[in-house]
Amino acid sequence: MKKLLAIFLIVISATIVLSNELLRDKSYRIINSDNVLLNKHNEKYILNMNGNVNFFYGQIEFYCDKGTIVEGNETAKLFNNVVVKKDTLTITSDYAFYNNIDEIVQFSGNVIAYEYDLNKQLKREFQADTLIYNKKIEKIIAAKNVLAMEYTENITAKSGYLEYNRNDGYGFMNIQPQIENKKDSLTISSEKIEYFADFDKVVAMFNVHTKLAEADIFSNFLIYYNEEGTAVYTGDPRIETEFGRGSAETFNLLFVENKLAHVEFINNCRIDFAFEEEKEFTNWLTAEKIDIYFKNKNPESMLAETKVTYQIISEDEKENSKDYSKNVSTSNKLELTFTEDNKIEEIRQFENIQGSYIFKSARRNNAE
Repeated sequence: MKKLLAIFLIVISATIVLSNELLRDKSYRIINSDNVLLNKHNEKYILNMNGNVNFFYGQIEFYCDKGTIVEGNETAKLFNNVVVKKDTLTITSDYAFYNNIDEIVQFSGNVIAYEYDLNKQLKREFQADTLIYNKKIEKIIAAKNVLAMEYTENITAKSGYLEYNRNDGYGFMNIQPQIENKKDSLTISSEKIEYFADFDKVVAMFNVHTKLAEADIFSNFLIYYNEEGTAVYTGDPRIETEFGRGSAETFNLLFVENKLAHVEFINNCRIDFAFEEEKEFTNWLTAEKIDIYFKNKNPESMLAETKVTYQIISEDEKENSKDYSKNVSTSNKLELTFTEDNKIEEIRQFENIQGSYIFKSARRNNAE
């Protein structure tokens, strides 16, 4: 009996010494675990934790259902209901692997990263199949089925790959990236998208497609300033609507109160248009600068300047009577105003006006 008691005391003493040795002067600190199993293998301590696991490793706090810490290479594995916290950042997943030397956490399975402001209000959220958080440089890398939501600016982004630097708010997306700004009712897609200052500025490159309620715009380069509500398109930009299409060297768009208010065409501008949906674009206008002003999603007026040339066919029940007037002219300046149903209300020309104004008419079913 005394021998068994002695063996028991030796085991208890050894366990206490081993536990103190494990926990003394370590980078990690165990807060809670329902069950703990300590092993030593090849001079390395392996701590297995199970049930309501909570511990700190370095400056990062970890939660999970089951976790393992390998002291020798300073790594940790976390399984099921994983939660990782660092200041204003919280990341959840099914699995995580942490390297304390490099201060990098790798996540997989239902990954969601939440970033809060100093008032604990949720600013943005990242979802992905896999995600890497590098604490040393405060960088997030997300891959596969990436979804990012910027709540302050009401922006949603999708892509196959995303990088985000938390210190300066810069990042980029590729693999079919797409950004939707619900505030301005626009969607941007391209081959690569960069974003600055937490999506306040967006740069899209190559095969850029912007979808608006009023039009579709295609280009190879776009700079979009979210706060100012402006967008600059270069690289063979063109615009397409149900009533026409346009091209120029540069497009500038302005949004006022979250609605498209002004489109500016600069250099080598051309617009082909009709006055009714799904009609042939028989009217055209060229100039070095064209401004179109919108109201309630429809063009309200148009101003063309420098080397203005145009053809406008004003139709009155053309399909029935084949009556119309044709205006072909040049000038230095042209102003058009439109009615609410996209008809021309007034045409005004200024400086060096040349051209012709032709009336044509014929009875129904007669050739012109």
